[in-house]
Amino acid sequence: YMPIVAPLDVVLPTYRVFRFTDRIFKLVKFKRKKAYSGLSSKREKQPVHPVKLAASVSRTRKIVLEYALCNHWEYFCTFTISKDKYDRYDLITWRDSFLQWIRKKKKKGIPVVYLLVPEQHKDGSWHMHGFFTGVSSVLVSFKTERKMGLKVPNKLVNGGFFDWPAYREKFGFCSFGVIRDRVACAFYVQKYITKDMLSSAVGVGLH
Repeated sequence: YMPIVAPLDVVLPTYRVFRFTDRIFKLVKFKRKKAYSGLSSKREKQPVHPVKLAASVSRTRKIVLEYALCNHWEYFCTFTISKDKYDRYDLITWRDSFLQWIRKKKKKGIPVVYLLVPEQHKDGSWHMHGFFTGVSSVLVSFKTERKMGLKVPNKLVNGGFFDWPAYREKFGFCSFGVIRDRVACAFYVQKYITKDMLSSAVGVGLH
C-alpha cells in the first residue's frame, strides 16, 4: 500500500453525492485548476443571446428533473387554457394570473405545492404538464362530476382522474392523476424541456 501524494502545486478534485430517491444518486466531481495555471477563478460575463443555447436546455432539464425527483408529489396534472377565458397563445399573461390565483388559494389555507412545465402546440398555443401536492381537498373525481351531469370522456372516468373545478371555471380544462411511479413521471415531464420550447418562450431567464 502506498498513499497517493499530489504535488504541492496541484489541488485534487472533490466529490459530492446527492440522493434524489432511495435508488437514485448523483455523483458530482468538482474540478479545480492547478495553482500555477495563472487563470482567474472569476467568470467572464457572456453576452445574453435572445435564443437559449444548448447549455441552457441541459441546465433546465437537470433542474426540473431534480425538483421532480426530490419532492413528494401526489398528482400528475395537465392544464389547458380555454380560448373563451384567456389568450391561449399568451403564456406570460396566463402565468401571471395563475400565480396570483394560487397565492389566493394559499391564503385560504390550501397548501399548494407544484411544478409545471409548458408545452406548445403546433399552432403556437400552450398547455402545461407537471406535479401537484396539497390539493386533495379541492379535487373532485370525474366520475362524480359525470353523475352530476358534466360531460366527461370515458378515459378520465375509468382512469380514476380528478378535476379541479375552480381552475376549470377560471382558466380551462385540467386533470389530475394519482402518481404511482414518481421516477417514471419525473423523466416523462423532463422530455418537454426542448430547445424549441425554451426559444419560443417570451423573454430570457424566465422560470
